[in-house]
Amino acid sequence: MLDIVTGIILKPVETFRQIKGKKLFWLATLVLIVSLSPVWNISNTEVWIGRPTAIVLFEYLVGSLLGFVSMGIYALIVFPISRLINGTGSFLDTYQALGFSVLPCLFTAPVMVLRFLTASLGFLTSVLDLIELGLICWTIVLGVIALREVHQLTTGRAVSAYVSPFVVLFLLLGLVVFIITLVAGSLIGM
Repeated sequence: MLDIVTGIILKPVETFRQIKGKKLFWLATLVLIVSLSPVWNISNTEVWIGRPTAIVLFEYLVGSLLGFVSMGIYALIVFPISRLINGTGSFLDTYQALGFSVLPCLFTAPVMVLRFLTASLGFLTSVLDLIELGLICWTIVLGVIALREVHQLTTGRAVSAYVSPFVVLFLLLGLVVFIITLVAGSLIGM
């Protein structure tokens, strides 16, 4: 387990090639939940102060569940797109690879805590923001590498598969706005 986690950080291409076809669903889910929980939860640290522990714990659990569900939906969109552009991996490969690719998000937790503790120091906050931006970029790069390796795609095709859920979301939002505009326009004309 530790060799996979360190491999994702130090040798991502080799590690993603090694995990293809292996059944690591629970490990990928654990990495996903542990890595995304800080992102969903620590960003609200200021809100937690003075709140009952049970509520904070409940919000933490809900945040963890949201991370798991959102990655599942993301993988459900990315997988058929990857197959459509001649990818060879399975849905399990896609989910596992994307789950492992969010590992750098684990390091955002200490950065967020430091930002909260040093909020009055403007320069340090800017440095922490840059570190967090770097971690987010590394997560995106790992996601593209993961899709490229488990689906045996070119880098360009892996990028298009990686951004496809955002395109789908944008199109759905556009459709909703169009329908609302159409309905509102027909109501005004009555």
